[in-house]
Amino acid sequence: LARVHAAIRLAKQRAEWQAALHERENRLRIATDAASLGVFEWDVVKDEVIWESDRIYDIFGIPKHEKAVNKSSFDISLNDGLKPGNCLHVVCRFRRRDGEIRWMEVHGLCEFDEYDEPIRLIGVIGDVTEEKNIRIALEQSESKFRRMANTAPAILWITNKKGARIFLSDSWYGLTGQTENEALEFGWLDAVHPDDISYTKEVFFNSNQNRAAFTLDYRLRKADGSYAWVIDAARPHISESGEHLGYI
Repeated sequence: LARVHAAIRLAKQRAEWQAALHERENRLRIATDAASLGVFEWDVVKDEVIWESDRIYDIFGIPKHEKAVNKSSFDISLNDGLKPGNCLHVVCRFRRRDGEIRWMEVHGLCEFDEYDEPIRLIGVIGDVTEEKNIRIALEQSESKFRRMANTAPAILWITNKKGARIFLSDSWYGLTGQTENEALEFGWLDAVHPDDISYTKEVFFNSNQNRAAFTLDYRLRKADGSYAWVIDAARPHISESGEHLGYI
């Protein structure tokens, strides 16, 4: 009778464990689906990749009846992720089944045997094409702005919302002889004439605090040590939501 009760308890425990496991798997599926992530498992020994969620088929444009493919489908370097202590993180381009080139981001963790040989790698894949294209467009826009600013006859500068200068065009460095490390943030003030520094700081910081446009003139030390009078004018950069982003 005791053995029967023990068997019943074991069966109940096993059922509870299976139910808990099913619940965790269901939560994981909901989370990955909500994040549009595909889950995969790569059997390193057999060199087989199993798609664990429907989303991954959509990402690669592969019919759902294809249950396994080899790792060449990834077209990424997995070497770093196959070293003990390392997590896999790769952002790369891939070719869908229909020939379209898109971007994906991969996160994974590898399991090793007692000899530190890789056994399998489990991870998630997300299609980040839209995010990557936006980032590329921003980088191209930034590059275009810098080219325009650096060829302009006047000195152009940009600050963040705290007033620290995050960009100065090449004309500034040519005129003052300062380097980027010396001039950025508030280092540019070191090139202002000692007799003009107090007034310059007062106008600049008060304007930044009040988010107001300003115009001021002061003497600026040139690369040869002499001083030249300059006119400094700027307007606040306000976002569409009304947030003060800095000055241009």
